[in-house]
Amino acid sequence: MLTPIITTPRLTLRPFRKGDEADTTVIMRSDRVNPTYMLPDLDEAGAKKLFARFVEMSAREDRFVAAVCLEDRVIGWLNDTEICGDSMELGWVIHPDYWGKGYATEAVRAAVKALHGEGFRCVYAGAFTENPASLRVMQKAGMTLMDKTEDLEYRGKTHHCIFYASER
Repeated sequence: MLTPIITTPRLTLRPFRKGDEADTTVIMRSDRVNPTYMLPDLDEAGAKKLFARFVEMSAREDRFVAAVCLEDRVIGWLNDTEICGDSMELGWVIHPDYWGKGYATEAVRAAVKALHGEGFRCVYAGAFTENPASLRVMQKAGMTLMDKTEDLEYRGKTHHCIFYASER
């Protein structure tokens, strides 16, 4: 499942390119993103190293890692966080300057459709209860509430995580 190029009316989801580093590392180091998208604290060198890993992972056939681009500028990404047989957990982040404009919903909806087309029976995602925007994205992307929750330790605090899924 080499990361395909997926287009929507406003966005392109595609593999990462080396030229995407500046936009991507800004998102990785954002104090507004880090409370809910699970990343370690990254200095500039750490962000560059993680970006290089994104480039490598988006070129692999066994991973799904896609840059979310608006007019060829990276405004976020989607990535698998777990693959088990024909099920995939999907994660995403959008730069805070683009929040509230429907980009996450549009990207997630397109990715879920493409992943179902690649043979994934179940695509699911989770979000902390204190992240209602991501919970709304899942709902608006057509996912339904799962009978699954999890308590995760992140940045010194326990977060309750709720999951939604799209099954074909």
